[in-house]
Amino acid sequence: MSRFLVILFLLPCLSAFCQIEVTDTSGNSLFAIAQGTLTDAGNQQPAFTVRGNIIFHGTSDKKEDIVLLVRAEDIFDKNAGEVLKADMKEVLMTVTKGRFYLGKGPFYDDSKLLGYYKPDSKGNLRIYSGNNTWAASIKASAVTTGEFVLVFYYLMVQKGWVQQLANSLPMPNSSQAAEDDLAATNGTIRRVWGNAKDEYIWNGKIIKRKWNSFDFEEWSFDGTTLKRIWYAGEDDYIWDGQTLKRKWNTGTEVFEWDGSILRRKWNTGTDEYSIQGNIVKRLWNTGVDEEWEIDGEIPIPIIAMVVFGLLGK
Repeated sequence: MSRFLVILFLLPCLSAFCQIEVTDTSGNSLFAIAQGTLTDAGNQQPAFTVRGNIIFHGTSDKKEDIVLLVRAEDIFDKNAGEVLKADMKEVLMTVTKGRFYLGKGPFYDDSKLLGYYKPDSKGNLRIYSGNNTWAASIKASAVTTGEFVLVFYYLMVQKGWVQQLANSLPMPNSSQAAEDDLAATNGTIRRVWGNAKDEYIWNGKIIKRKWNSFDFEEWSFDGTTLKRIWYAGEDDYIWDGQTLKRKWNTGTEVFEWDGSILRRKWNTGTDEYSIQGNIVKRLWNTGVDEEWEIDGEIPIPIIAMVVFGLLGK
């Protein structure tokens, strides 16, 4: 990136009404940051707020609502910076030269590349996923380091880039990791006709992939609430014994269980699964990749999270 562009995008906003707009590849608005608060264009709800290099949940600026801490002066600098999780100890991402890598260095390992920023011919910045797919563009005359990280983080979560990266990694050669996990496993659920990447383990508290598990899709369940272990946000689900739904911004994410059929409440008539013995399969348009096998005891809401693909959303 040229010195001119670095200066252009890192200058502080001089206007209280300065707004950062993030658009898709067709120019449609995805979300915007105004006065430090990110608001999604779809639901018009404030999702995150950035104050300096600290990112908070919602519009809060309280310590208990911290989501990320950015340890970097300039994400385009060759010296690596770090994005820490809420505990301010564990590294979520390493960033250098506008490129974001999962976890702690080495930051040159492209097998851990989540995505990156790149200028276009019009003076805007494009954001690409780790597989080099153009996802969005930033239109603004000034963006701070914290805002750069927030924009990337929000896109990463919305588009499931952590999961894409997990799927691209090779399977382990040794079964020792699986044996260690199964020592504390209450049950497993896997596609009958899938591969080992589509196998999940449940230990009575946590659901996660058996192989190459990534922190973004690891969830805890206490009998009532399902939530990501490592990420604060608006993704929590509530289970009342019959209905599973998002705690916030419900939309169509409402699922019902009648004792034998698991279905999306607002469905087209095809998003229904039957549970017979240890087999879970679609009622309609059943394909070879739509049958799951359960071994052990797994709660209904955990099954729903897996078969409806909610763990990585």
